[in-house]
Amino acid sequence: MKIYPALLSDSRSELQRQLDLIGQQCSSELVSLVQVDVIDGKFADNVTLTPSDLPDLNWGDLQLDIHLMVEEPLDYVYELIDVKNQLPIRGVIAQVERMTNRDLFLEEVEKNGWLPGLSLDLFTPVDELETQVPHYLKIIQIMAIEAGFQGETFKPVALEKIKTLKPLANQLGLELIVDGGVNQASIGQIAAAGANAVAVGSALWQSASISDTIESLTKA
Repeated sequence: MKIYPALLSDSRSELQRQLDLIGQQCSSELVSLVQVDVIDGKFADNVTLTPSDLPDLNWGDLQLDIHLMVEEPLDYVYELIDVKNQLPIRGVIAQVERMTNRDLFLEEVEKNGWLPGLSLDLFTPVDELETQVPHYLKIIQIMAIEAGFQGETFKPVALEKIKTLKPLANQLGLELIVDGGVNQASIGQIAAAGANAVAVGSALWQSASISDTIESLTKA
């Protein structure tokens, strides 16, 4: 199970503090990638840093995935393109619920050398993806809480979605990530359902040791 620390903040200094903690406590073998949440205040009642706020941060040796919880993800892809040479981006994952042109979003992400991903909110049915798998898709993310915040409780309804989408992910070689409510109590169920990666937020930032928590989750 891959563990990706999830960073959600409206403060550059707080985001840098979290990055520094990862750099100080975790080897590159333990953590090589983080997921940065971008929320516009419209998709969810929360506001974070935007892509243009990110280049000034010290990412060390980390790669990052951008998770877009926004009204129109494509607008933020264009913002990322403006700073692409200053950020170690691996993938761009966006919520499908407010996306006006899914194929164009995925095409633009892929065209810039990033892994394109789609994320399903807690109550979004899996047939959003099952009926027609978009070209270029490389990552499926399942929200186990309602998108937009950290610290919420894991909702078991996500487990059935993971099980349903696992054969599709295997067939197409897609990464299947679970985001939200991931901790020691839920990680075993998530792994058993078939996910191969998780984005972990509050369980890390509220722990005494990030590295110990990640190692514990990895072994679950």
